[in-house]
Amino acid sequence: LQWECVDLEKGTILINKQLQNIPGQPGKYRLISSKNGKGRSITVAPFIVSLMKKHKAQQSAEQIRAGSAWENSGFVFTDELGRHVSPHNVYHSYKRIVASIGMPEARFH
Repeated sequence: LQWECVDLEKGTILINKQLQNIPGQPGKYRLISSKNGKGRSITVAPFIVSLMKKHKAQQSAEQIRAGSAWENSGFVFTDELGRHVSPHNVYHSYKRIVASIGMPEARFH
């Protein structure tokens, strides 16, 4: 998810891209259009908009701390240097959290 797809004023998120592994290049990803080539817009609850605003402010503070080491990827969820978070790591963190709260495993998108 990139910030350009998030409209905090309208409370909408456009889902139109995904990170895909680059074959033969472990740990390397590329941004591609969604499966059907069409995006979809979702409306998020006001508390999500509030959380995203706080997250954006925290990310801006991280960018200042990182200085010239910051990679301006435009992603919403990044590491401390602005690089995208590995989908593999996100998935495994999700599974760990779901298990820790006793929820049944569900498909992650």
